Amino acid sequence: MNAHPRAGFAAELARRRAEARLSLAEVVAAAHVARGYVQHIEHGHRWPSPAVARALDTALNAKLTASSLP
Repeated sequence: MNAHPRAGFAAELARRRAEARLSLAEVVAAAHVARGYVQHIEHGHRWPSPAVARALDTALNAKLTASSLP
């Protein structure tokens, strides 16, 4: 397992999306975020900005942002 914090955030984001049974398209539409950006986040290639993290959190009702961002 990759020890980088981004990998942990990415895995949690993907898990929460799957748990919510939402497609990537549904999440990006609800969060009003570009699909490619979210794909990069979900694969651990980028950190979300605080605004995007909040939007994803709201779209997934996940409450990820406070403890998961650097």
